[in-house]
Amino acid sequence: MKTTGTILLAILLSLGFAVTSFAAIAGTAHDLSYLANDQICVYCHTPHNADSTVEPLWNADLSTATFTAYTSSTFDGSATMDADPVIGPSRLCMSCHDGTVAIDSAIGGTTSIGTGGALLGVDLTNDHPIGFNYNAAQGLDAEIQPSTAVLGSGVISDFLFGANNIMTCASCHDVHGVTGVGQFLLEDNAGSALCLRCHIK
Repeated sequence: MKTTGTILLAILLSLGFAVTSFAAIAGTAHDLSYLANDQICVYCHTPHNADSTVEPLWNADLSTATFTAYTSSTFDGSATMDADPVIGPSRLCMSCHDGTVAIDSAIGGTTSIGTGGALLGVDLTNDHPIGFNYNAAQGLDAEIQPSTAVLGSGVISDFLFGANNIMTCASCHDVHGVTGVGQFLLEDNAGSALCLRCHIK
């Protein structure tokens, strides 16, 4: 009986998380349900025949483009840059945001991402750097917070990718959205609050 109760609780909690994610996406720029018979999740996820090389249950074509990463003489993370600047969740974001993959490619369409800020392209030299080892960069720059500093609902290290603590798009953005926070940011950036979670200024 105790086991049954534990399983039931786990199911209810997972449904609660799913409903929360759904609610945060509905009505946002990531709500593409108007293109897919009111299905809100289908552009990114599928319960069957997902891409087995990607989690979680990925349904979109991955970008195969080559990306040019941010670099500058003052960027202390340059030496720690991964060979693939869009490693991890960043490549999933680029399934729509690099402009080379149709956003509805998972269901046979041909519509690409629109123009404006959502179209990042493959030249990332004018965007916040990603694909570098955050901890290594922090060790080189006294104006970068340690990865144990608070960010969103956790600490910075919670939002870094893999064993090498790589900065990705998901280090600042939650693709499912945070209720009450715009631009899919992890937290409100009023007064540069989100920037100041990492940058000591």
